[in-house]
Amino acid sequence: MEMDQFRVNGYSEIEREKLNLINSTYKNLEQLENYKNETIYFD
Repeated sequence: MEMDQFRVNGYSEIEREKLNLINSTYKNLEQLENYKNETIYFD
């Protein structure tokens, strides 16, 4: 029983970390896209 609970908590922690990673990556990409759109090119 205790081992099962540990396993569930471990999976939950991994899922939480995965979501955090995905969210932070998405925010970074969004920021890069915004910077790209704000860039002025001179020929």
